[in-house]
Amino acid sequence: FAGELGAKRLPGYSHDLRQRAEALFCDPREPRPRRDCLEHAAGCRSDLAPNCSLWRPGVRVVPHVRRGGYGAALSDSTYCLALPGDGWSSRVLDAVVHGCVPVIVQDESAMFFEGAFSLAGAPELEYSSFSLRLPEAELPRVLEALDAVTAPRLRAMQAAALRVRDYFVYKDVYAPYRYERKALLATGRPRQDGFLLLALALEARARQLGKLPPQTEEGRRRNRALLELDGGALGEWQSPVREY
Repeated sequence: FAGELGAKRLPGYSHDLRQRAEALFCDPREPRPRRDCLEHAAGCRSDLAPNCSLWRPGVRVVPHVRRGGYGAALSDSTYCLALPGDGWSSRVLDAVVHGCVPVIVQDESAMFFEGAFSLAGAPELEYSSFSLRLPEAELPRVLEALDAVTAPRLRAMQAAALRVRDYFVYKDVYAPYRYERKALLATGRPRQDGFLLLALALEARARQLGKLPPQTEEGRRRNRALLELDGGALGEWQSPVREY
């Protein structure tokens, strides 16, 4: 995990999860100002003293990384913790985009696009295919949970993370001009991005609410072809979105 650890925050930031991760999984070889307590904006907490008791080689918890190093740290990692911040956290997006399997530790929080793949007609791409989820109370046992993941399952999750990462990026958002949009949309898998998944999920919700006619088999085949599943082809179907 790399990110704000709450040194300048009041107690309770991140449900104390980032601080607890630092206290338990810190590298004991690294120097730190104090080991008897964890400093924060209102003082020093002895209940979260950084004892590094659960650290092992290969585990990293760092407050920040230098410019350009964050992406490299994620790309070099097999699993990436997705812990809350001030509220809902974007750490899942960061992990998936860099091909890292997110380990979500956020109780009673739905992640973005969680359920959207099923709505769009692609349940095999749901979160369970590319991520792990642990209750917040199980954070001290996260390494045990990761050790229990078999090599075939890990390879499958890594492949799934790479398969879905296009849908966690809005490739159009920073490219208002046609030539820029075409260049960005050509990255990863062309024509696959967050806008497509969002549009299909919203269409499905409109059908559930009775705002659109019920889904048809032809519509389901269209969705899976749009998502490039089942080797489907769009044939004569054309996107209604205009290019500018």
